[in-house]
Order: sequence, then structure tokens, then C-alpha cells
Amino acid sequence: MIIRLELGQTVRATAFSFFYHFFLSHTDEKFPFLDIAQAAVFLSSKCEETPRTMKDIINVSRKILYPEEEPLIFDERYFNYRASILCYEQVLLRSLNFEFSICHPHSILFNLLHSLHSSVKLCALSLSILNDSYHLPLCVIYKPEVIACGCIFLAAQLLNEEDTLTQSDDYQQPSSSLEQLSGSSSSPIEISSTSSHWHEVCGVTSKQLLSVVTSLTLMIENEHIKKTIPSKSSFDLICPKE
Repeated sequence: MIIRLELGQTVRATAFSFFYHFFLSHTDEKFPFLDIAQAAVFLSSKCEETPRTMKDIINVSRKILYPEEEPLIFDERYFNYRASILCYEQVLLRSLNFEFSICHPHSILFNLLHSLHSSVKLCALSLSILNDSYHLPLCVIYKPEVIACGCIFLAAQLLNEEDTLTQSDDYQQPSSSLEQLSGSSSSPIEISSTSSHWHEVCGVTSKQLLSVVTSLTLMIENEHIKKTIPSKSSFDLICPKE
């Protein structure tokens, strides 16, 4: 739906964050996935200042589900769909407590890769893993800096480029902040490409790194997740019940 509506990566990430946040806070209730997804896309497009009309949201989603059918005109069925999406948008808004500001991992990822002088392959694979990470609700379980570091670390492992993330024993922690890494500061970031604790620049511990890398590895190994609609089982995979 995001692609057909020609919406960018930021809208996609925001929509997934809204969607997962809703179902994580309503695990004991049943809501229709499609209606919540449509409401999440509609709301995120407005939040990221790239709004799409209700008509586009409805007809694109129906085209995906019913490719043989003609687009809806302004008839009773259209207004029923419209009322449903608007209703679930209000439910979604209340679930979010009307908080729309979301810090995504992308800017942190890009700044870290640049500061580590990473190869083109490492940059591309890190971004690919980050985009795929939205097949699971990691964005509402881990902080964005943890996800960004996990994607870089796993990509380096897959490419056998761990040495580019390793540093000598005489390393001293640079005075960089998470604000710089997230792109809200214009100050340059200096991270030695030989640091064994490079992830600590943005406050990510080794334990947190291991946790998110384990989740990302599970995602890659379970390829069937990419072919299914996100469900409660996705949360169980990352947060199994004790």
C-alpha cells in the first residue's frame, strides 16, 4: 500500500510504529488488521506532511485485495469504508495519546555508518536489514539507537567486516551525543573505526546489542514472516511468555 501510494520510507516507518504500538497495547482485544493498517497509513501520511486522500487509501487497499474490481465511486460502499477508517483513526489516536513524534533509527544508522567509514556494501546491507526489521515490532520494543547499532553489527557479521567495528585498547570514548547521531545537531561526529565499543557512543550496551541482534537474526532465519501479515505471534517471537 505504501509503495502504490508513492509514500516514502519515513511514512512507512511511522505507519508501522503506529500499527505495532496499537496492537502491543491491545493484545487482549480483537481488531481488524486491515482497518487499523489503513488508519495507520492515513494518519502517518498526514503526520509526515505527505497526505493522501481517503479515496486513494480506500481504492489502493481494495486494488490489492480485489485486483479484478473497479475503483469505488462515491456510493454507499465508499462511505461505509470511509466511516470505518475514520472510526479506527480515532481509536488509533487515543491509543497513541495523540503523541505523533517518533524518532526513527535511520538518521542514527546513517550517521554511525558515515562516522565508522563503512564500506558501500556494509551501508547497503545495514539499511536493508533496518527496512526489513519492520516485519517485526522491534520499533516499539527497542530504542531507535539500539536497532541502528544492531543492524550495523549484524550486517558486519554477515559480510565478515567485524574488524571495521573493532578498536584498540588505548581507545578513548569520544564526546559525541545521541543528539548528534540522530541528526538534530550539526556538529561533526568523530568515532574511531577501530573501537570495540563503538555502539557506546549512543548509549547502547553490549547486552542490548546482543538482544536486538538475536531478534534480527530470528527475523532473517524465519523467512515466512515476510510473507505473512504481522500478528500477535510476531510479538511472541520477540517477547516469549515466561
